[in-house]
Amino acid sequence: MKLRNKKKLFSRKGKGKPGADVSLNITAMADIFTVLLVFLLKSYAAGAMAVTTTAELDLPIAKNQNEAVEALKIEISSEHLVVEGESIVELKDYKFPSDDLLPVGISKKLFESLKTLKDTAKTENSKVIILADKGTPYASLKVILTSAAGMGLTDFKMAVRGME
Repeated sequence: MKLRNKKKLFSRKGKGKPGADVSLNITAMADIFTVLLVFLLKSYAAGAMAVTTTAELDLPIAKNQNEAVEALKIEISSEHLVVEGESIVELKDYKFPSDDLLPVGISKKLFESLKTLKDTAKTENSKVIILADKGTPYASLKVILTSAAGMGLTDFKMAVRGME
């Protein structure tokens, strides 16, 4: 009985015969490798974030334990305030001009710039990365934080250089 079942297995259109040609489906394998490649590239790109800064900006050094995220970038140096690569306010030794500051501590030009970015949907979330020189006074940072919070941008991160 068992011998007859084996004969049936070997008699089905060449399947199971010793020496039969076996071929691999290259299309399916290429699809799998493509998915793996995309996954690995995405996970590699999420590990670090490239930020271009101006020459005079010296970021503080710290041990960074969080993953980098994409967010709205605000850069402050001793001479200007830059939002997403566009200079917004000219500063003098990190200080905002008096005609730009409102009594509540908000920069008018920064607030208007953030409102424009939010209206044109360049920022979908409430995340902000602040690139500040290690010598930036807290008063200037407070103006930036207050202005951003007034626009509903409340998730703040400070950019730092990693320790080697």
